Amino acid sequence: MNTTTRKPTTAPSTVPVTTKAQRVRKPQTASTVQNRPPYTHLSFIECHTSRGSWRVSDWFAVPDEDYGDGWMTGLRAFQELQQFIKTQPVSARGFGPDYHIRQTLDAAFKAMENPSVGVKGKRGAACAFTQCVLGFLLPMLRMDTGRFMVEAIAYQQELDDQANAREAQERAAFIERMRAARAAKRAEREALASSAAAEGVKA
Repeated sequence: MNTTTRKPTTAPSTVPVTTKAQRVRKPQTASTVQNRPPYTHLSFIECHTSRGSWRVSDWFAVPDEDYGDGWMTGLRAFQELQQFIKTQPVSARGFGPDYHIRQTLDAAFKAMENPSVGVKGKRGAACAFTQCVLGFLLPMLRMDTGRFMVEAIAYQQELDDQANAREAQERAAFIERMRAARAAKRAEREALASSAAAEGVKA
């Protein structure tokens, strides 16, 4: 039985909460500051600039902590993400806020693979973060009428049909080019043979 006494941690009423250690960054130019994507301000996303653009080096850059302390960090990180999403406009399917959430979730699930006993790591924060996602997901699944999935499947089917049509056109164009190339070579051989025959008659 674990008898370790931990100091109670009170969650702040406002977010963001810095969940990663402060890092020294290179001086930012006016252009990089102006073009900085909003999601790079999230405290649990580690990023840097490279050739004038922003790059993410860690989508779940929480500190290595004991499991219990990490759990609180994960809760704070999810609260920060929730508040961030509320400030972002609803985007069409594609490279929008939903993409960044997927990247963070992928990193969090990978962090859950770390050991949780006797070793400080990201597992506690990752477990809390993904548990919050599940807590929001289950009620939505129960309430959804099925329309979202119908539209999602129809949208994906439309994309697949368009891709198949493009592939068919490219395949047909390739076959036509090969047919034309073979016809040209055949005509060239026939012309050479005819020329050789004519030279033989003259001789």
